[in-house]
Amino acid sequence: MRLDATDAGIALQDAEQQLARTVRQTRTVFANRDQLAALVAQRRADLDRAQADFNRRKDLAAPGGVLGRGGARARCLKAARDALIAAQKSLAAAPPWSAAPPSPITRRAGALPWWSGVARPAAHRVRAPLTGYLARRGVQLGERIAPGVRS
Repeated sequence: MRLDATDAGIALQDAEQQLARTVRQTRTVFANRDQLAALVAQRRADLDRAQADFNRRKDLAAPGGVLGRGGARARCLKAARDALIAAQKSLAAAPPWSAAPPSPITRRAGALPWWSGVARPAAHRVRAPLTGYLARRGVQLGERIAPGVRS
């Protein structure tokens, strides 16, 4: 007896497409997390630069000093702190499982069901354990039966 491979082929294509979609989504999550981590590093460097600039000019802006724009430097320092806090909150809001280093994509929770659908081989032939002639046929050509059904 031969089984029609059309349904198995369609199921395989669906599983492959879903797996590809899941892989793209997972890569996007990792790319977004990398971008957020880079933004945090950039904001931390901006804060360090603003703090150093504030400290360097603090003495010059004191009463009787050369510069009198200490308020503008303090506002820049506060803005740099706020930007760093906002970037850290964005990074913390990223999906928690993306904090782990990337492992094979098939180990991701979303990819497992679809990967198993792709890896499952489809049986196209059913062989009888004995040779002989069929005395009674319980199904007709084109009829669908569930696995494990005896007729």
